[in-house]
Amino acid sequence: MRQLICMLILSVMLMLSGCDSNTPPATLMTSESSPPATITPIASSLPTPTSASASEPSTAPSASSSTQLEVRAIGSVKSGEVLVTPRSAETVENLGAPSCYGTAEDYSIKADYDVFFKSSDGKKRLIKLPEINTFIVPENKQIELPVLNFDAFQVVIIAPQYTDCHGVSFYMIGIKDKVAIPFKFKTGDGTSESFSYAPNSELIIINNQLEVVQGLAAGNDEQKKLVFKPDFKNGTMQLVKSTTIRD
Repeated sequence: MRQLICMLILSVMLMLSGCDSNTPPATLMTSESSPPATITPIASSLPTPTSASASEPSTAPSASSSTQLEVRAIGSVKSGEVLVTPRSAETVENLGAPSCYGTAEDYSIKADYDVFFKSSDGKKRLIKLPEINTFIVPENKQIELPVLNFDAFQVVIIAPQYTDCHGVSFYMIGIKDKVAIPFKFKTGDGTSESFSYAPNSELIIINNQLEVVQGLAAGNDEQKKLVFKPDFKNGTMQLVKSTTIRD
């Protein structure tokens, strides 16, 4: 009988211990058992740029390096270079219609330009000329200025427009050693800082003198060939001969 009672007591104890093992201890219910908090990054709350806004180039006009040149025109001589440089931003556009100033595809290039002589020793000097603000040229690229050779010096010709209705206006820069001067033209009508030659003609030097085929003025059918004698010291081209060109 005593043995039976002991067995019953042991059975009850085993049942009680089984119930206690199925109940999780209170110490396990900590914050470690809670699901982790999710932190939303700040960036995710901002609108994501679309592919168009992220990659689409701006349509605002900008200065083009292909048209904006540091040196628009250059004339190379033995002792240096004559440089025509813009001091303001250039604007470039096609003429748009053919005329005696050029074809529709020719370029009108506008800015405020300065003329310098850069000698072979690297020194740069400003050459004072009347205002140059427009070039009309067949191609939008750096202009190579023509050079003529007298016996004792060279000259660089600056003609902002390559053709014209009546006469192509030009400036003449004389260079001797490291000295550069703008020539003035002296005729019976006075002195001018520029002169002009007939479209489709060329300036030439014969017997150390400059020959110019004069352009026709409106209402004038008489074309002349003019001969100028240079005076480098005084910076002048003196008219010494004028002959009428006969057809």
